[in-house]
Amino acid sequence: MNPNQPSPMVRMWLLLVLIIVIIGAGFYYYFAIYRQKSISATPTPTSTPALTSSAKVSPSASASASTSLIYANSTYGFTLTFPASWAGYKMKEKVFVDSVITYYINIPTTDETAIATDSNDAGYDSPFAITVYTLAQWDALQTQEGPIDTLIAKNATYAFGWSQANGMPPNDIGTKLDDIKTIIDSFKLK
Repeated sequence: MNPNQPSPMVRMWLLLVLIIVIIGAGFYYYFAIYRQKSISATPTPTSTPALTSSAKVSPSASASASTSLIYANSTYGFTLTFPASWAGYKMKEKVFVDSVITYYINIPTTDETAIATDSNDAGYDSPFAITVYTLAQWDALQTQEGPIDTLIAKNATYAFGWSQANGMPPNDIGTKLDDIKTIIDSFKLK
């Protein structure tokens, strides 16, 4: 046995440490980079709209169970229509580095493990999100590798993208995931 070579036991431990580092890096990428949707370019918007109470559910959201629920965002000038089965939904706004604004759509759940996170409040699940980018931010995002939001619409100032959450939704939310495409298709700019 060569005294300069590590023993088989040391090599096994080094391999184990390497595997743990690789798995840790994968978790870091998922939680810190992919889930946060923070883009590396730092374009500055020409004007940053003031955040208003428009991120709350509009009055029509309290309509009867047989009617649709309309969400109107006066800050960025868009509306979404939710099916009546999404009663009790709310928007959770998060401002990321580079002034990227994400609206996480929160829907109530009876799942007791639904704790508060960056994307949802306790007792809610966030099955999808809509992000508002300046046009420069959207262009910069297109040059990045990895998953990116799907474009919904653009106007002269902003690009609106959406992304579906990863992971398993609570059991009482799973059937509502089929509604997401219809909700996204209802997106309208004023």
